[in-house]
Amino acid sequence: MNFRVVFVVILGLACAKWSAGQTINLMDTLGVVFRNEPKLQFTWDSRNSFINGNGASIFGIKLGAAFGESLDIGLGYNWLYNDVNTAIPINESGKTAQAQLVFRYVAPYFNYSFYHKRKWLVSIPVQLGVGMTRQQYVNEVGQKVKIHQGWVMLYEPAMVLEYQVLPFIGIGGGVGYRLMLKNNRQIDQTFTAPIYKLNFNVKFGVLYQQIQERGWLR
Repeated sequence: MNFRVVFVVILGLACAKWSAGQTINLMDTLGVVFRNEPKLQFTWDSRNSFINGNGASIFGIKLGAAFGESLDIGLGYNWLYNDVNTAIPINESGKTAQAQLVFRYVAPYFNYSFYHKRKWLVSIPVQLGVGMTRQQYVNEVGQKVKIHQGWVMLYEPAMVLEYQVLPFIGIGGGVGYRLMLKNNRQIDQTFTAPIYKLNFNVKFGVLYQQIQERGWLR
């Protein structure tokens, strides 16, 4: 049994166990959540995983709305931060160059917090990304050459534990999985892999509300 199956089974069992202990329907819960006034939220996250066995760090910035303490939705931009290089032939004589992988995508996200006790939150963030991958190298005259560009689609579910340092600041980490729904077949790389997340959240709406309540803007 591969990691993908194990993760999906564990995540499914966790959600099922939580759902079994609830006395209200999830749709009813979301209906109540959406009655909260949305507040602006900014999130930075780092997801570490593997591409063809090489360590890969994906950075992401997200801007969205927080509906109370249970639901966040918005849009994020993500990119491969570190160098993932592959030797590729660049002429008929067999000469090779180190081609750097470029991986970028935008992703709507949905983050539902199903457990909240004191300053601790457990949530299930999900995002569906659309973007591009390509390779690039520097030729003999110092020019950057871009090759093998194509579009990709991916799905990333995860489970995250977050600690609220302040009412408007949270830090957390978790595990998840990156599943490629559409690959760029011009690049022979394996992108589907487990991911390990670090999050830093700033809830600007909550911060602004606290500033108003304390009269700091007067």
